[in-house]
Amino acid sequence: MLYFRFRRRTGDEIRSDLWIDGRGLSLDGLIAGLGGRSEILGEGTDRLKSGDAGDLRFLARRLGDWKLPTSVGMAPMSELFEIEVREEPRLGSVLNSEYVLILEGDFRRVDGLCSETSLGTTIVLGDVGDRFGGGQRGGSLVLIGDAGNDALSGKRDGLALFVGSVGEGFASPAPGELSGLRGGDSFVFGNVGGRACERMRRGSVFLSGDVGKYLAHRWIAGTIYVDGRIDRHWCAGMRRGSLLLRQQQQHNSGGTLTRSRQCELSFLPILWKYVRDLLEPWSALGLQNDLLEWERRVRLQESVLRFLDRLPNGPRAVRCFGDVECDGQGEVLYFSESVGLDVASHTVACI
Repeated sequence: MLYFRFRRRTGDEIRSDLWIDGRGLSLDGLIAGLGGRSEILGEGTDRLKSGDAGDLRFLARRLGDWKLPTSVGMAPMSELFEIEVREEPRLGSVLNSEYVLILEGDFRRVDGLCSETSLGTTIVLGDVGDRFGGGQRGGSLVLIGDAGNDALSGKRDGLALFVGSVGEGFASPAPGELSGLRGGDSFVFGNVGGRACERMRRGSVFLSGDVGKYLAHRWIAGTIYVDGRIDRHWCAGMRRGSLLLRQQQQHNSGGTLTRSRQCELSFLPILWKYVRDLLEPWSALGLQNDLLEWERRVRLQESVLRFLDRLPNGPRAVRCFGDVECDGQGEVLYFSESVGLDVASHTVACI
């Protein structure tokens, strides 16, 4: 397993307000820029072609010579980051990845970080700017920190875990596109800004915190689970999809919903098991201290375990449909333990 680590440089020689275009800084970008897998690794082996430390230092120097656009012109990555490349067979077996990238530091002025990721595991330790993970097509993205606006815009596939809050436009359409999220599984263990999951077409999104206005506006399809509270105008213009709500919502929906009825849905236990199986490796992640220090590792594990502890596990729900005004057939599911269901009448007014 090949391991890359980029630490954001700090100090008087680095301007803290320097803006960086980070779209080229992703595992896909690194591997492609180094000539691809066959150029870096010997075919059929997990070791470097010659297998000595000199090759690793040479790769680090090559990466350091790359230039990224900044607000003051093109800058070599060696001036922006401390770069380390090494082999970590044990880490590869833990994360089940051939490549691992760890980005550490303050990336709030770096836009488009990890764009078009499709392979390996990327772990970011620190806050990031706008458009983080845009166009993700596979692999795993783990952010332990807060994200700016338009995170995961245009995402198509892969796993994303956010241990922190995200801004406006989460998992919404990329510029020039009509559809938002198109696949994969995305988790946010924190609060989410407005206009999240706009025009979502497929995939699953799980949100543990509070969500801003216009959640799932003009929703096409997919599954969204919300543990916290949602601001106004959620699901306005929804066509299909399943919105699963763990809490009773105080604010009105933006769509017109039918009356609700108690039901038992066979797909719910399957969904809960799928989520638990997906997160189980991250709930007991064991990494060397120099790769992911104890405090951040504990933060990741506690966020996952807290989410799983509150996740429902049964088939019972209170169900309604909408948006009726646009002939939408999307479903909204409340869980009986959180909506004060009157079991005798088996009905509850939609909120």
